[in-house]
Amino acid sequence: MEEGYCGHFRTIEEYAEQFVEDCYSEVLAKLPEFLRYHIDYEGIGRDMELGGDIFTIRCGSALHVFQANI
Repeated sequence: MEEGYCGHFRTIEEYAEQFVEDCYSEVLAKLPEFLRYHIDYEGIGRDMELGGDIFTIRCGSALHVFQANI
């Protein structure tokens, strides 16, 4: 479980935004600025959770995110 821990976030949207920026920063940098503001990070996070890529545990105000396929 420790190996799959991604950190704690306020929302799934916050996690997804960090994930996309960490993994695709070069691609994002090539996009026009107006497109970067229309990325649906909440939808990306929700799809990652529903698709089984991650699972989350809410503890107080913190949402703890874990990779599911480790």
